[in-house]
Amino acid sequence: MRSQDPAELVAPTSGRRQRVLILNQYVAPDTTPSAHYVSTVAQALADAGMNVTVLAAEPSYGEGTIAAPLQELRDGVRIRRLRMGSWRGRRSKWRRFGGYLRYLAGATLVGRRIVRVDPPEIVMCFSNPPLIPLVGRRLARRAGARAVYVIHDIHPDILLATDWMFLPGPIVRAWNLLNRLMLEGASTVVVLGEGMKQLLVAEKGVAAERVHVIPLWAEPELQPADRDEYLREELGVGEDELLVLSTGNLGVMHSLEPVVDGARRLDGQPVRFMFVESGVRLDYWRERFEGLANVSFVPYQTGEAFHRLVAACDVGLVPLSPGMERFAVPSRAYTFLSAERPLLTVMDPEADVARLVADSRCGCNAESGRELADWITLNLANPADLQISARHARETYDAQFTREVVLDRYVALCVVEKGR
Repeated sequence: MRSQDPAELVAPTSGRRQRVLILNQYVAPDTTPSAHYVSTVAQALADAGMNVTVLAAEPSYGEGTIAAPLQELRDGVRIRRLRMGSWRGRRSKWRRFGGYLRYLAGATLVGRRIVRVDPPEIVMCFSNPPLIPLVGRRLARRAGARAVYVIHDIHPDILLATDWMFLPGPIVRAWNLLNRLMLEGASTVVVLGEGMKQLLVAEKGVAAERVHVIPLWAEPELQPADRDEYLREELGVGEDELLVLSTGNLGVMHSLEPVVDGARRLDGQPVRFMFVESGVRLDYWRERFEGLANVSFVPYQTGEAFHRLVAACDVGLVPLSPGMERFAVPSRAYTFLSAERPLLTVMDPEADVARLVADSRCGCNAESGRELADWITLNLANPADLQISARHARETYDAQFTREVVLDRYVALCVVEKGR
């Protein structure tokens, strides 16, 4: 039986306002992306008429975060914040770990009082800190509520697959046991892509009908704009050059070997590959690209400077190492789509974004340097084709990935959960 998408089952709510309790350590005005995402989802549920409470920590992502009241009503969402004392910031692993424990303990105690006085129908847990769904599972049982677990990254699988951190066997086994308890306790699990869903179903034993795919929206969400010729001139990019831009972290999940080979093959052609200086493997890739005149790096950009940088490019480059599509989805692709820029993805063809590119004809997925160079050469000879891919990019974004589209799916999901 096909698992129905929540958006297909939307029905109007009636009677008492549906209560939703959301658990996540970070919420606005904390500056982490998780805080922004959770705050936006919570407000969308409140705007849809639900009675939403967020149980978070006081701003603590960085030592210099601004203060916020322990209780407030923000945009229709009731926020209850837990005191973090000296466990604020992320200067060290121990401080971060201590902050996790303090929040988990506080969420357990305060959460019990919340579900006793105002029991929710849904307890929604995001993944900060990683073990918060265990707390959510217990609170949901006490309230007789449905538990929804939203997963953005699958751990410890990512750490093991990338060899980024050594984890002793007992820790891995304990972590996997806790993950199994969290997944078993959720009536619904939300992931970002089909690859992640397949992993949970095939290797974690989660029933397919309990796993729903709801992607991220673009952050930032841009509008189509004419090419920024002034910035291109400042960056030393020729008017006739094809600028291929990578804006994301150069981390352990992002292999650029096909790009290195492709750049060599395109030596002497009017093509420039540009990378934002960010990520733990930045120095490694700098060395790999050394000597290539058609490759350059620019400082990390934010705000309007970032918007202009995207507007200056012709193609958005989105890499993902083979196998990593099972653990994460590169959300930077959605920003390029929103800006009406075609995608050049470098990943397994079965990855979510690679299949999106093929299905919507908004760019190309290259598994090798030859494929990458051939596609760019073809578009240099036929620039009108690139414009067609660009239009398909924005059409695809409007249909599937705008903030409104994604938030509507969260609202629909909660409506479905109430009716079960």
